Amino acid sequence: MSLQTAIDLNDRFELAYVNWARMDLASADYKDADTALLKASRLDANDVVPFVLLAYSALAQGRLQEAVTLSQKAHAVGGSHAFAHRVAARVFEQQNQLERAIAELKLCLEEQPDGPGVDAVRSELELVQSLER
Repeated sequence: MSLQTAIDLNDRFELAYVNWARMDLASADYKDADTALLKASRLDANDVVPFVLLAYSALAQGRLQEAVTLSQKAHAVGGSHAFAHRVAARVFEQQNQLERAIAELKLCLEEQPDGPGVDAVRSELELVQSLER
C-alpha cells in the first residue's frame, strides 16, 4: 500500500495520515480513522481537515457533543469549512434543536454557495425549516 510506504519513509507526513483516514471513513472503520486523524492533527495543528473529518467520525459514532466541539475547533483554526457546519447541523437535528440546525445549514450555504452537495444542503435546509413550523 503506497500510503504505508509514505508513512514508513516519513512518519511525519501528515497528508498520508489524512488520506489513510479517508479510506477508513469510506469503509466505516471509524476507530482507525480517528487514530490516523489524531496523529495528523498533532503533526499539523493548523490543518483544519483532520478536525473536520474527526467531527464527521464522531457524528457517525454517536458522539454528538464531540462532533459539535470538533466542528467549532475547525472554524477556530480558520477559513471556511462548510462541511463542518453540515456535521454540526446533523447533531442539532438529532437533538431536535432545529433553530441551531437551520443556522448551521445557512452558514454552510454562505461558505459554499456552489459546488458538490449544495443541492442536498438546500433540500436539508428546506426540510428542517418545515419541521420547525
